[in-house]
Amino acid sequence: MHKLVKIISKTLATVAAGIFISIMPSMPVWANTVSTDPLPTVQIDGIVYDEAVYGNRVYATGQFNYARPAGSPVGYNETSRSNLLAFDVRTGELVTNFNHSLNGTGWALSVSPDGKRLYVGGTFTQVDGQYRSNLAAFDTTTPSGKLLPGFSGTDGRVKALAATNGGVFIGGSFANAYGKSMTDGYARQNLAAYAADGSVNPNWSPTVSLGSRQPPTVWALLALTDKVVIAGAYDHLNGKIYYGSGAVSRYNGVALPWASQSSKYPIRYYGRDSAMSSLSTDGKQIYETGIVNRSANTGKVTGTMEGRAAVSAKDGSVIWVNGCYGDSYDAIPLGGILFSVSHAHDCSAIGTFSQGNPHHVLAETIKASASTNKAPTTYRDYGQFVGIPDSVQLDWYPELNTGNVSGAHQAAWAITGAVTSQGTYIVLGGEFTQAGGVNQQGLVRYSVGSLTN
Repeated sequence: MHKLVKIISKTLATVAAGIFISIMPSMPVWANTVSTDPLPTVQIDGIVYDEAVYGNRVYATGQFNYARPAGSPVGYNETSRSNLLAFDVRTGELVTNFNHSLNGTGWALSVSPDGKRLYVGGTFTQVDGQYRSNLAAFDTTTPSGKLLPGFSGTDGRVKALAATNGGVFIGGSFANAYGKSMTDGYARQNLAAYAADGSVNPNWSPTVSLGSRQPPTVWALLALTDKVVIAGAYDHLNGKIYYGSGAVSRYNGVALPWASQSSKYPIRYYGRDSAMSSLSTDGKQIYETGIVNRSANTGKVTGTMEGRAAVSAKDGSVIWVNGCYGDSYDAIPLGGILFSVSHAHDCSAIGTFSQGNPHHVLAETIKASASTNKAPTTYRDYGQFVGIPDSVQLDWYPELNTGNVSGAHQAAWAITGAVTSQGTYIVLGGEFTQAGGVNQQGLVRYSVGSLTN
């Protein structure tokens, strides 16, 4: 069994899948390892874009029609599941009594911290045959996860969710949000908040924008005690410059000071082709991931970071940056380690692998190291973080192949984790069809700690 990563820490971990966060209890000291050997997990026939976990249950959403057990090829032992499913993280088996259908793609999931509600956002118009426009909520205290009334949704894609016990914050690309019915509407510029009864919060209406002709998108939200952190492809928040990340009051949506306001801030996104792609936290630091592309019109890059970074939860100031090249999609802090999914192909700036075949899963310490970013061995006109502290990238590289569902030729898009009485797990979702050389499509688990001994 291939065991590579030493994990020795005691931390308050937050499990996040991009836009979902769930505060976990204090974990014991781990002097064990994470294995790169995949565990049998329910499979899907398409792509998983997001995951959320509460207790022993993992929810997954994306674009797929069927689920099937581990080991079964496509077309065999299939169970109908339209873009949304749940499975037991301990066994990897499908939860049979959670069976809901989205008639379009699911992009985001979030569970309330008390575990009572599950929210899903995406591009759909019906859930279980009932009208819901890009947003739905489920009562997870009922055996089947009853679809809740209200939450009529938006007139555009919902890509980001951050659930609280009192409701949910949503983000994406839309101009209006609807509450208990389609006549209960409010003008909202890519951000909105809902109460637990499915109504729109009339007092929370921050806005994000991006130039005069570029539609912005909110990619990720993080609800903290006093603020909501907003990440994505935008350059203005409430009419003021914020380069792809910012924060607003959780209560009235007023913009708060954030390091990304400064033109000298090293992590910047200022075009629709690049974005801060995820946010997660362990309660002390916020972890960011990013994607960078060149503008189809100008040929210029519209962002600076494709790697991972830790910033202050107080004001967004940089603590460390791991300036790898290769877009990063999602990350989760767990047991003192930041696990992430990407197609990182050059991490020479932090002293590991140079330009070559991508690694789709990485692990790095959450604390800054004694070293700093160096100039990468392959020059590019972006992503230069020379002299900025980095963290230690660990020797843990699970093998995934790339899929062909999205057309982007990527492997994993989402990552989350779960601490259970039977062990601790890392869970990946995406469009891969193999993990560790074994046929395993769309979802896979890895064990942390005693289960690998």
